[in-house]
Parts: sequence; structure tokens; C-alpha cells
Amino acid sequence: GSTVNMTGTLFDNWQQGGLDSGDAGYEPGMGTHITGGTQANGFDSSSTNVPSAFTFNNTTQAWENLSPTNATVLEPGEPVRLYIRGDRSVSLTTAGSLPTATTLRSKGTLANGAVALSGLSTTEGGFNFMANPYQAQIDLVSLLADASTVDINPNLYYAWDPTIGSHGAYATYDFNLNTNNVAGSEVNQFLQPGQAIFIATAEDGNVAGLSPEVLVKQSFKTNSTATTNVYRSSNVNELISISVFKDNELLSGKARDGVLISFIANASPWVTAKDAIKLQNPNENLSVFKDSESLSITERFIPSDGDVVPLQLTGLTGSYYTFELNNGFTGLQTLFVD
Repeated sequence: GSTVNMTGTLFDNWQQGGLDSGDAGYEPGMGTHITGGTQANGFDSSSTNVPSAFTFNNTTQAWENLSPTNATVLEPGEPVRLYIRGDRSVSLTTAGSLPTATTLRSKGTLANGAVALSGLSTTEGGFNFMANPYQAQIDLVSLLADASTVDINPNLYYAWDPTIGSHGAYATYDFNLNTNNVAGSEVNQFLQPGQAIFIATAEDGNVAGLSPEVLVKQSFKTNSTATTNVYRSSNVNELISISVFKDNELLSGKARDGVLISFIANASPWVTAKDAIKLQNPNENLSVFKDSESLSITERFIPSDGDVVPLQLTGLTGSYYTFELNNGFTGLQTLFVD
């Protein structure tokens, strides 16, 4: 969701005004593609043009395709469901394109004061899609217990956790048990900046009929706890490690040498302080070549099909060796060529 009264449209902010890799003024690692409509309405075109952004209608309890992005201006607390492929360098026409890390920027003025949520479901058990209107965590215990929160279930809420499984899943947080239902999920009582969740309509006992109200107040903000991970880190610390063993030493687990390759968007093609120059061993030396340097640890761009990472092995003291390759890069297929 947005934490500002957006200056400009969603197209201007989250889509870099339509700029793509190679265009003048394009900034790598910023913005994303939003598909599902025509270019005249601000959408990016893909081979299938399947919608990637949605709003939720609390009245009909159904997802709806996002309105034209070049006419959509978000306000604080206004939620959007968005599938993020990566930044705008990711191909929309190549199947299986690898994601990249990206940042969505929203320019505008921060919410200054309480923010009232509108259009809430008047059906018992109905779901209400809401987002944090502030650029700070808010305590949902305080929000749900506040007198200005009417006909909303104070016992639980639902959050999408993209770190669960291969594609993400919903986690349900129970305020009475102080935990969620998925082991390993960081979903807790605090709503993160930019995070959107579902709360449920419920009769609160005043028998005056269902008229749900929520007023998010500045007093609900908190900085007493560390932020949690509510976004999938698709390519941060995507690693491949390669170790070389003498065949008769493989079972010992003690390699003769090894290299570590970290793949990340916007990595420099040149050797930087994030790359480790290879110090030469008296015997076996395994290294990666980059910018004419031999390295033991290196950062590289997110690879595309056919990319080659050159390795060098010197100082051999035997005839038979085994290479162990650990691929920690999600969705990447690797081929080791001797």
C-alpha cells in the first residue's frame, strides 16, 4: 500500500513513467512492470498480458483488476495486490525470465494525522483489505482494541507472507495466542510500512447492526521492535559455491579450495570492494575470472541464458579431482563444463 498522498500516478511512481532498460533516464533496480491492460491506459505489454495488479472489493468480496495505472493516484492506507517480476529490465516476452531485486518508490506527502478506512464490508465475517498508511510500524493490538474500531474481529488478521513456499501463502495471526499458524513465518502483531492485510468484520456485541469502522491513529505507531521480512528477497544473496576436492579426500568434507559467486541486480562488471582478490595457495588454487582478476569471492549480474562464468584451477598435486557445486540460486539451472 501507499504511505503517501502520491504525487503523480502509479505509472509515474512504480513504473518509472514507462522507462525501460536502455532508455535515457532509466534507473536500474527501481520500479516494476504492471500488466493487464493497454499501453494507452499505462499498462506494460507482455506476451500474455495477464493482469499483475489488483484491488479488493470489500463489498463484493472479490478481486478486481487495477484501474488504468496512468490515472491511479494512491492515498495513504490504500492497498494494492501486486505481482512483482523485478525491475523493468526483466523480459516480459521470455518465459522463465529470472527476477531481479527492485524498489518501488512513492513520491508525495506523508499522512499527517488519523486515517479513516472506508468501504468496509457490512457482512459478518467479511474480509476487509487495508494497508498501513504510515511509514512506520503500527501495533494492531492497539488498533483493534481502540474505541474507534467498531465491528471488527479483534482476535485475528490475515497477511500474505511471500517467504512461505515457492510462491508465498497467507498466514493467520491470532492475538490471543500471540502467534501465527505457519512455522517460520515472521507475521506478528505489527503491521509493517507498505504492508497490506485482511481484517474481518464481526459483530462487537453492541447489537446495533454491522457498521464497521476503523480509524488508524498516529498513536498506534511503534519503533520498539525490529521490522519483519514481508517481501521476498528474490535475488539477494543468490549464491553458487564451488569446491574442489581430491577424490580420496571427498568424504572428509575438507576441500582443497573453493569459490563463492553471489548474483545480484546492478552488480558492477568491474572488480570492487565487494570482490575478494585471490590469495595464492602453495598447491591447488580455484578462482573466478572477472575484469582480468582472479577472485575467491565475487558479485555478478543476474545471469541470463547462456552466460558463462570462467573458472581457473592451478597448482594441481594429483590426477583425480571432484568438483562440488552447491546451487543456491532459485530457479537457475547450471552446467559445469571442463
